[in-house]
Amino acid sequence: MNAHFRLGTQNPVPQGVSVRFRPEAPEAQRERALTAPASALAPLPHRLAAAAAICFALTACGGGGSDTPSTCSPHPVSIALFGDSTQVGAYNAGALQRYLEARFGKDGFSLELRAVPGTTSQQAIDGTDGLNLPWPQSVHADIVMSNFGINDAYAPLGVTQEQFRANLRKLASVAVAVLETPSPTTADVYDTAPMAVIVREVAAEKHVALADVQAYVLSVPDWKDHLPDGIHPDAALHELIAQNITGPVLAKAVEVARCR
Repeated sequence: MNAHFRLGTQNPVPQGVSVRFRPEAPEAQRERALTAPASALAPLPHRLAAAAAICFALTACGGGGSDTPSTCSPHPVSIALFGDSTQVGAYNAGALQRYLEARFGKDGFSLELRAVPGTTSQQAIDGTDGLNLPWPQSVHADIVMSNFGINDAYAPLGVTQEQFRANLRKLASVAVAVLETPSPTTADVYDTAPMAVIVREVAAEKHVALADVQAYVLSVPDWKDHLPDGIHPDAALHELIAQNITGPVLAKAVEVARCR
């Protein structure tokens, strides 16, 4: 029986559906330390881009050793989360909110959920996800973090890799954009590794921040045990992702946006 189902719920794979599981990822993919910073998990071009973003933040706020007095007036920063059910799960877990509150206080930012379970990047661009208008008409936040790729990887939904790349370029066109690589799964019908490569390439090309969730999750020794249905991270994995990847990357973006 063909696996004709869509990511968008926390339910296990339906009975009667045959899903093949990929073999254990090569050990080299998990050699990074569990608490490695986000910049250390990205390839060299992305680490250079991250360094450039930090440099920009220092310049924007009068830092970096300049003799010019800072004219930065920090203000509350709004953040919008776009994506699929894994983004919804991350928001509901509350780990990202807790990380940012510890850094900026409850009044230093706002977090808005614009993600829709079961959707692709194409639906976000076209405004056919049932919530958002065509991109970027529903973008009103200072920072936009986008997490697509799992449903895009599901062939029956018809999003090619080149379409995915073109969509990411549009998603990265907002003022302060953060792109997330999709988390890995253990189901072959959702092979997200090629999509993660494209996200990294577009982030470097567009000089936007990258949260390499895929690389981080693969570095966690027991990561498969934290995917109850083979697709969606559990609360413990969401906590690790927020503390080590998405939280630190978003915090840097907040520092930049506070001084715009």
